[in-house]
Amino acid sequence: MDAIERHRKKLVPLTFVLTAITILLVAGMMIITFVDVFGRYVLNSPVPGAFELVKFMLGLSIFACYPLVTKNNGHINVSIVDNLLKGRPRWMLQLVILLFSLGIMLLILVSAWTQAESLRQSNFISQFLEFPIAPIVYAMSVFCVIAILFQIGLIWKHFNAGSE
Repeated sequence: MDAIERHRKKLVPLTFVLTAITILLVAGMMIITFVDVFGRYVLNSPVPGAFELVKFMLGLSIFACYPLVTKNNGHINVSIVDNLLKGRPRWMLQLVILLFSLGIMLLILVSAWTQAESLRQSNFISQFLEFPIAPIVYAMSVFCVIAILFQIGLIWKHFNAGSE
């Protein structure tokens, strides 16, 4: 068992936790939406703040999936020239794609963290529930950091595969 496989086995609990968080967030959105719609149309009493809760949960679920997609190298990429390239040029193209993805991830992290800091400093709260929004954006930033670490792992794996 090589070093990458040992690290992959150690990441199984993290993958499980990220998957569980995503499942709970999506299930929570479905339950809140169902109860809200049922209450609104059957009981004439919607769930107070349901829209805000679903909005927060949607953002968190997207960012919770971000590391999972990254770990599996599942980001969308267009491979127009993929089949035309072989050997070293194909390896280089894949490296450029991985590094570009890392750059975009870093940009997203910086943007999210900057936004969280701005929201925290201005004590910005949600309109209906009066819930502070900064912690949610900080959580999104943490998911970005995890995705970046996975991306660095993919780049490392790519270098090791190229050196063989």
